[in-house]
Amino acid sequence: MGIEFYFEDQLSSLYDILREKLKKRNNPPFFGQTVFVPSPAVGKWLKMKMAEDSVFFNIEIAYLESGFFKLAEKLTDQKLFSIQGGEFDFYYHTLFYEVLLESGKKKREVVEWARQTGSKEDFFSSYETWILAGRLMKLFQEWEYQNPEELSCFENETDIYAFFYQQWMGKIKKKHEGKKNLLDFVLHDPVEKNFPDEHLILFGFHYLSDFQCRFLKKLSSSFDFSVLMNLSLSSEKEVDWGKGGRQSYEILKDVFPEISGLSEIETEGLGNCIRIAACPGIFREIEWIYNHILWSMKNDPSLLWNEIGILCADEESYLPVIETVFSRNPEKKIPFVSAEKKSGAEDSIFEALSLLLNLFRGDLTRKEVFRLIDNPFFLKNHLISYENKEKWLELADKTGIFRDFDLDNPVKPFTWNQGFLRVRFGRIMEHDFEEEKDFQGIVPYSLSGFEEDEKIDVFILTVEKILETLKKFLSGAAKTPEDWSKVLKEVIEISLETAQEDYQSKKILDEFLEFLEKDFLFLKKENREADFIIPLLIEKIGSFSSRKGRLFSEGVNVGKIETLCQFPFRLTYFTGMNEGVYPAKIKNKILDYQTVSEERRKKNPSLWAYPDKKIKPDTFQKFLFLNAVSRIKERGYITYNAYNLEDDKRLYPSSLLMELKERGKAEEREIPFKNYLPLKETVSEKTEEFLRHSSQIDQAVEMSFLPGKAFANPFWEEYRAFHSLEEKESENKEIINIKINDLKEFLVNPVFSKIKKELEIWEDEEEDLSFYEDEPFFTEFPSDYRFITGFLKNFVLKKEEGGSPDWEKDLEREYSYWQKQSEMPEKNFGRKDFETIRQNLKERMVFLDSFLKEEKGVFFPNLVLGQTKYPNPSRKDWKIPPLSFESNGKNIQLSGSLPLVWVKKNVLSVLVITHAGVKPSLSKYELLPLLVFLILSDERLKGEIDTLHTHILFKKQILKKTWGLSGIGKENYLKTLIDDFLEPSGFWDYLPFDEISRKDFDEKEEKDFLESLENSLEQAIATGEALSVKNLVLMRPDIRIPQDAYEKAKRRFFPLYQMGEEKEK
Repeated sequence: MGIEFYFEDQLSSLYDILREKLKKRNNPPFFGQTVFVPSPAVGKWLKMKMAEDSVFFNIEIAYLESGFFKLAEKLTDQKLFSIQGGEFDFYYHTLFYEVLLESGKKKREVVEWARQTGSKEDFFSSYETWILAGRLMKLFQEWEYQNPEELSCFENETDIYAFFYQQWMGKIKKKHEGKKNLLDFVLHDPVEKNFPDEHLILFGFHYLSDFQCRFLKKLSSSFDFSVLMNLSLSSEKEVDWGKGGRQSYEILKDVFPEISGLSEIETEGLGNCIRIAACPGIFREIEWIYNHILWSMKNDPSLLWNEIGILCADEESYLPVIETVFSRNPEKKIPFVSAEKKSGAEDSIFEALSLLLNLFRGDLTRKEVFRLIDNPFFLKNHLISYENKEKWLELADKTGIFRDFDLDNPVKPFTWNQGFLRVRFGRIMEHDFEEEKDFQGIVPYSLSGFEEDEKIDVFILTVEKILETLKKFLSGAAKTPEDWSKVLKEVIEISLETAQEDYQSKKILDEFLEFLEKDFLFLKKENREADFIIPLLIEKIGSFSSRKGRLFSEGVNVGKIETLCQFPFRLTYFTGMNEGVYPAKIKNKILDYQTVSEERRKKNPSLWAYPDKKIKPDTFQKFLFLNAVSRIKERGYITYNAYNLEDDKRLYPSSLLMELKERGKAEEREIPFKNYLPLKETVSEKTEEFLRHSSQIDQAVEMSFLPGKAFANPFWEEYRAFHSLEEKESENKEIINIKINDLKEFLVNPVFSKIKKELEIWEDEEEDLSFYEDEPFFTEFPSDYRFITGFLKNFVLKKEEGGSPDWEKDLEREYSYWQKQSEMPEKNFGRKDFETIRQNLKERMVFLDSFLKEEKGVFFPNLVLGQTKYPNPSRKDWKIPPLSFESNGKNIQLSGSLPLVWVKKNVLSVLVITHAGVKPSLSKYELLPLLVFLILSDERLKGEIDTLHTHILFKKQILKKTWGLSGIGKENYLKTLIDDFLEPSGFWDYLPFDEISRKDFDEKEEKDFLESLENSLEQAIATGEALSVKNLVLMRPDIRIPQDAYEKAKRRFFPLYQMGEEKEK
């Protein structure tokens, strides 16, 4: 038994060593040699090399994840769950974790337990959960958990991720608390068994984590190991790339001090320098900074929090990660303040206030109330655990609580009142069940199955008081600003009175309460409904500062590079650098001069000191960054995003290092390393300036300099000439990206679209709110229509993918699941709704079956035009470059997506499923496929598509239409439409569109039509009524419609009628 190491910087050299070892041990011929490899790719390469050499060995390829546990099974005489293959998904991560904690668990029991906890598909419900799944296996991977102390924090990683996983892992941890488990065994317990005849080989590993090394050393007392590592003790590349190779040296030296050659490696000091750290992703960047700050504070007691600065190229992306990592360990929490941060969705206090305020506008459904209860700030202030909250939810479900708090009829079914009454009557019944009592027709509910009665009382009393206060206020007549202020302060006191030690949240809450007592009361003293007050208050909360404006006072300073570049921090960290991209890439259009159009400069001359000049943005960006570098007081660190560390071996090609090295005259000289590592590099001839490498932390390169003196600002002359540059016409025309959904809305309702464009309101394509209906489908619950459209679309996808779905069985299953997740009560009322939905689907399925049997060509569930992302990339899609053409000196690009598409030769067939009713005007359901059709039939795509079939499944009717291209200049029509969309004109040009778009529109004389429309507008304004143009809130009594508006509307809509031949069924 024992272990031997071999180091080579080429896999081919390691293979030669492996081949010789296998020759000696491949006897008898049926002997199976186990070879551990780091990845399936290395295993395939190894087999390929053997085949090329015509060498045949009986070897078994294994991976550390599964192979080590097979060895543990031998040592413990227990059949443990082994992972098959080299890839892990979330399901197997969980089983692996359970195996670590329960050494006696059998495979079947573990699998059954995991299945009962949740289905495999549900695990991928959130991105955070997916991240955590990956982190669970980091004990066996290269980039995380390199340090021994990380193992003790392993279980605590769940605290920063999704609640679902936190609750689940908490149960596991509690179940195994105080027990001996496999994790203890592989690290601590002694081993008595020996297997002298088994020789195991690790081949091709470049990195070994601390956990792997310690497990390996323990196993080497029972097995014979040969470790063939793909790194060299004298290789230049190992020092170039510090994260993997250099730290592997340190770990190996710590765990295996007897290895020859490792003792030569010495740690270089930090000194005054810039260090560039290579990190595989944003989380590792911030973890690197977090670990280094703690290390620096430990080694330099004079260093203060406010003497540290973190300068972010993209603070919006990095700030949530900084909050997560810096507060992950309560015992080692790093305080920080932000120059930019405002209270937003990432703040639990902001979310709690928003949820509380939105209760004034909702139906007090179970979902709305529990969203507030589930808020971390609410839980913290009421000293409630997630387990308590789960019991509350179970109680609400079992007592039939669904919605509303009825003051007039407290026994009304499904309300909060009746649920709480059932609990109270249940207690009376339990304490005195001998005498018959009148429970007013309510069935008492016993709490005998629930623990923590005291917490149940907190739930009932708190929720009851909040809802009763809300209902009394909303049912009253007076709702002046004074009344609102009073009731808001009352419900905040009940639910969100913050603890004194939570300074940040308390500050936001105090600012909000102060606003209610002062500025809020300046509103006009008249009754104001919730639809007016609540959005105003939520917007106001978003403007309250959380950590803004307290730099250099309370913690590490975080901000954008352009904000903090002038401050001389002792420690300065720069985040967000990518290969080939210079940091400090300004997103703010005021600073990014290249994106500012001439029209905007002339419109707002006060924003530009020299509105007639242009400047390249790179010049300004480089100045900002180098200005910050030149002000570093002691040390600077740059985190470098290298997502593929295995392929990206050298940092030197990065634009940042090139810029830093080109600051003065350079010379070739040998860097003063130890004798084991000769290296030549171009360096600056400034005093005490040289490149060096360190194994202290996972860095790649260091550049040392004398800050403020030796390191001159290279762009100072360019900066002095900042406003004197010659104006040069940009070679690149301004690019304007337009989403097809926005263009569709403009075509359907140009007035509404123009208002939104003027107010800069844009909607995400995947969250197209214009498709949502204003009225519900069957019941008063607006989620019905989403369920039905989703069900029908899923049915089509299953059929087209070759399945034979039984829609009635699928409906039973999906409806039951949806019923539990939605805002709908169970039992009889829900069943009645189900029967209505089933009948509606039955009528539609007749059409779908007939439609899907037709020969329509190749099915594409996702037609993607341009850069649009689709939520389900695993399905087959049809990607087409964005349509691009010039218009008025600008480059126009159209992008978007359209589901359920079939293509056959020159015909495009589209199925649209909706709950809308057929209207006399052209609808968005017709026009969205038409726009895509016009784009696809463009000459740039060789004119392959010239016919469109639309099949629109409305609520109670099916509409089929065939669109052709005869008699219309499709390209000119598109360009005209886009020019009108981009034109900065008012809204009133488009008022006639709504009337002219009606299919039953009887053409009238233009003059009579305009006069009639103006009279209608004036009458609507006088009476406060809305016309059919979507509540034009900006109407003015002096409105006059332009004389050419009528002709513009005719040019837009009449060609559409000429294109399509309608066929109704």
